[in-house]
Amino acid sequence: MKLLIVLIIYSTSAFAGPLSPNEANFVKSVWDHVRHNETDMFCSILNQFPDIQAKFPQFEGKDLNSIRNTTEFITQAVRTFTFFSNIIDLSDNPVNIPTITILLKNLGVSHRRYGVTTAQMNEFNYGIVSYLNVSFNTNPNNSWNDVVAAAWTNALDNIFGSVFQNL
Repeated sequence: MKLLIVLIIYSTSAFAGPLSPNEANFVKSVWDHVRHNETDMFCSILNQFPDIQAKFPQFEGKDLNSIRNTTEFITQAVRTFTFFSNIIDLSDNPVNIPTITILLKNLGVSHRRYGVTTAQMNEFNYGIVSYLNVSFNTNPNNSWNDVVAAAWTNALDNIFGSVFQNL
């Protein structure tokens, strides 16, 4: 059972419903494929959504190709996507629900202080799914399809639904 199913307990604004065991496996297998591509994911999302890039004063208005290999950019990318890795890793065990709840609440509160909007979080969500779609299909043994996309959409709706409560 398990992966990300526990997240739905705390989602109300964009509640997608519990993930099936197959959906949970899709989410984990795709994430395992890309979890160490933090800089590429971050760059992809910021390329798609300059308004998100503008939320980072240290990156605002800068060409992403010129900053993508800087320590500051890599550090932010790793911090951002390590958060998702932690949520996915913790989601295997219902005993971690309180920890997940605190992490998602804190993410919403911290991003509210930066003036991040629900619309920007939705853009970020979309950017993740877009990146996963392209990246996962680069390996001929993988196939991003409607079922995998739906699993990821449900998982991210559950995660972001919890964050939205605190934005």
